[in-house]
Amino acid sequence: MSASYPIVRLNINNQTIEFRNTDIIQAEVVQEIHPVGIELPASSATIRIYTDDPRFNPFSDGELYAELVDNLIVDVYEMLDGVELYVGRFYLNEWRNTNEHEFEFVCQDAIGVLGSLSFDGM
Repeated sequence: MSASYPIVRLNINNQTIEFRNTDIIQAEVVQEIHPVGIELPASSATIRIYTDDPRFNPFSDGELYAELVDNLIVDVYEMLDGVELYVGRFYLNEWRNTNEHEFEFVCQDAIGVLGSLSFDGM
């Protein structure tokens, strides 16, 4: 049987913050493909993490908590049989602090970011 688990890396304040193993409660990546469609597919990722890092605590200095902003870079990997495989780059779309030590990140890929921008055609 293959051992597999997700790895999530956030780029916050020029620091790479990594979550893996028991830090990740749940991770789901949906990669859309429209082979015959004229529409560009937008992929998404929903990730629930556990952290007791005080930098993510809104009630202390919250250095990293304050930096969870729209379009924050979120890189997702999969560890499969000791080999780290790149799944994709996503951008934070929304997030929730579900309890003191749990966060849920809802992310979208670059196509999703472009689709959410207002453009008046000029």
